[in-house]
Amino acid sequence: MQSIRSRSIVVALVAMFIVAACSSNAATATPPTPAPTIAPTPTSVAPTAAQTTAAVTPTPAASVAAAGFTPLGPTALAGKKVLVVPYWLDQFNTANTSWISRLLTQEGASKVDVINPDKSASRQLDIIETAISSKQYDAIAWQPIDETVAPSTIKKIQDAGISQVVAFSSLVPGTNGLNFSAAVVKWDKTYFDAGVAAAKFLAQHPDLGPARIAYANIYPPETKCDALLQSLVDGVKSVSSDVQVVYNQGAQSGAEATSKLTDFITRKIKFNIYAGCGTTFDMGGFAALQAAGLSKATAGPNGATDKVPQSVYAVSLDASVPELTQLWASDSSMMNSVMFGPKSAAEAVVKEINDQLTGVTKYSDASSMVAALLTLNSDCQTGRASVLEQFQGVQGFTVPACS
Repeated sequence: MQSIRSRSIVVALVAMFIVAACSSNAATATPPTPAPTIAPTPTSVAPTAAQTTAAVTPTPAASVAAAGFTPLGPTALAGKKVLVVPYWLDQFNTANTSWISRLLTQEGASKVDVINPDKSASRQLDIIETAISSKQYDAIAWQPIDETVAPSTIKKIQDAGISQVVAFSSLVPGTNGLNFSAAVVKWDKTYFDAGVAAAKFLAQHPDLGPARIAYANIYPPETKCDALLQSLVDGVKSVSSDVQVVYNQGAQSGAEATSKLTDFITRKIKFNIYAGCGTTFDMGGFAALQAAGLSKATAGPNGATDKVPQSVYAVSLDASVPELTQLWASDSSMMNSVMFGPKSAAEAVVKEINDQLTGVTKYSDASSMVAALLTLNSDCQTGRASVLEQFQGVQGFTVPACS
């Protein structure tokens, strides 16, 4: 996956790259230590991905930490029990919940349950209501699936006297008098730097025409995904006023995203910037670009680092394996991928949990921390170590090699 408090600590949208060595072979995580214990789930909805650890040696300089996060001592949360209910367990959330589990366990939490609602709002509500009635949790960290009903769920948790952190949503603490703790992402800034880079590229290649954007959205519509598109438009507009969104269609799967953009391409309406709302949709649409021959790039003197898109400047969100593979391929027009780092995002969540469980804040206070974003470009040498650091200890995560 994404705010108010006078002492809120904001991690700025990061558009930098940390120089680190780049292996010539793909690095695959291998487990060095036992995984943190994930206790049996309190409902019949079981996690769909293992919450286990594995080693990837990070480069210290590649750290993108949540500002203000300092781990507590090994007994600070002794006896505390925490429930984590993500949106679903895609690659990001599998890694993010793994980090949350490990960080809380290191601080002494006696139990961290991770339960996957798998993008079902009703299932998520059932999980939370069951947790409330069981009276076994000191804190609940959750990512709302249906934000229209989320305020009532926040109130239910508060009425039960349970600490909570609302993660990575567009809900703002303090709105309409509802105070709560949140780990937030500036979704309205997510694609801004990529938009700037795309506009500058088009300015240097006027033969591609003025900025025309195709966006693979999600259906049903989500506030976050619409904010992502607007951030891309804002970035482009900061360089050039001549920008139009010519395609903005929602889909429910990657296959549908491919099909819809394929149909649009047959209409011969030109676009030269492409993005999507996360791996499923941006890679679904990118498959349509590939099939139409619009995803090609010409390698530069330094290979992928200074490659030149031939038709479309493509950007993506998540920095997942398929996105990174395209980003660091010298013949692909994928030029940026925005990484919502699972480790830095987990640190923002855990910081808010720590503050409540140690009495720094109350569960009815308006409090937030902004999680970091990192915009990667096509230079594998400078971006790969940051990815390794963010996915450290996540079993089975493979970082593509630098070509």
